[in-house]
Amino acid sequence: MDVIGDPAASTKERGLVDALLSGSVSLTRDVALQGQLHRFGLPTGSDRALGWESDFVLPIRVNPAATAELGYSLFRAGTGASAVALGAAGNVRHWAYLQLRVGF
Repeated sequence: MDVIGDPAASTKERGLVDALLSGSVSLTRDVALQGQLHRFGLPTGSDRALGWESDFVLPIRVNPAATAELGYSLFRAGTGASAVALGAAGNVRHWAYLQLRVGF
């Protein structure tokens, strides 16, 4: 989802704390499920909780040089999110995507 694109711009130069949990499991030789859970926050201030983001990606190897990726992301804004324009506390944003990655 990347709600925190450029951390300096997204947090208005206030800094960023990103606690990250990541994992992956192979389902077959050509398919894996990957997941990430982020807890975003500001390092100082009374409303430091920016929110939670979860990302799920299902990469499927098409051939040795190409992988199709099906992804889904969800962001739930925390109490400090409105101060840096990430949404009102409790608001949820989500979307899915399909992309093709080709290496050459």
